Amino acid sequence: MTVADSLSRSPVVSTEPEEFGEEIEAHVATIQMSWDATDSTLDEIRNESQQDPAISAAIQYTRGVWPKFIQNVRSEARDPYAVSSELSEVHGLLVRGNRIVIPKAMRGEMLSRIHDGHLGVSKCRERAKSSIWWLGLSSEIREVVSRCNHCQQKRPAQPSEPLTPTTLPERPFQMVGADLCNYKGHDYLVLVDYFSRFLEVAYNPDTTSETVVYKLKNIFARFGIPELLVTDNGPQFVSDRFHKFAKGWGFKHTTSSPHFPQSNGGSERTVEEAKKALIQDDPFLALLIYRSTPVSPTGASPAELALGRRLRTTLPTLPSNLNQQVYERAKIAARDAKSKRKYKQVLTDVTEPRTSRS
Repeated sequence: MTVADSLSRSPVVSTEPEEFGEEIEAHVATIQMSWDATDSTLDEIRNESQQDPAISAAIQYTRGVWPKFIQNVRSEARDPYAVSSELSEVHGLLVRGNRIVIPKAMRGEMLSRIHDGHLGVSKCRERAKSSIWWLGLSSEIREVVSRCNHCQQKRPAQPSEPLTPTTLPERPFQMVGADLCNYKGHDYLVLVDYFSRFLEVAYNPDTTSETVVYKLKNIFARFGIPELLVTDNGPQFVSDRFHKFAKGWGFKHTTSSPHFPQSNGGSERTVEEAKKALIQDDPFLALLIYRSTPVSPTGASPAELALGRRLRTTLPTLPSNLNQQVYERAKIAARDAKSKRKYKQVLTDVTEPRTSRS
């Protein structure tokens, strides 16, 4: 042996190259290839973190041991002290859980990226929660959204009518809803998966049944044929051509009540989300943000539940967060049911007349 272990008595002294040198080099190379890759944004965060006094000090403490009492912590590192037990270092980045701690010099840029897609306060927070963190992030998000001119101008003048909650299906793209919307004289087909809330928007040159069928075939070819398609009673969906399409492709087609479109709550809400995306400067980026932002009923993003992975967006994230993942349907269903029970109670409180008390 070239190097003796703890039980060896007489190690062999040799100046010759190790017999397994090539194998060892190959093994090290394999390990290095499995490390998380980096991109330019992560490199920039890493460089800025070295220049940021608070993060630089926190990394030094994380590599060693954090003081037991905050008064013994250097002043520049006291902000992250409250979460010091959750901090770690990943390739020169300070990380809280699976969220990158952003240096002060880059926080303005990150706030702008968080608000890509002009989401509301709650969804912006959920979006940030999946990848980045710094102390006070939540309140800064609220301030950014409140100062956004686009959000203030496009805010609905009055609340929408209540929508009827839909039971969560067993799996992705088992039950989908479709509807048509018009924006600036152009027609679009909007489709939503009731399990994941994954949203598809397709431009329609016209609104004939033939065109709608063609667009649906395109979507079904990517995600599979659903068992149930829910639409309104538009002429495109009740024609003989559409009935033949449903029969030939083997899915059940049902329509919502003509006098109560809110019964198709999933599609109605999705049309609203589609219009929000279409009115923005970059509708494709807005759709990406929507698909990658967790929704409160399930606690996961549409992409996570539909595709089994997170999507890479404009926000920096650890490459390991983009790996394929498996989600337990039971937990998703329990959270969704709890959310819908609360929503149903709110509807009851709003719609039921109040009785006067003597």
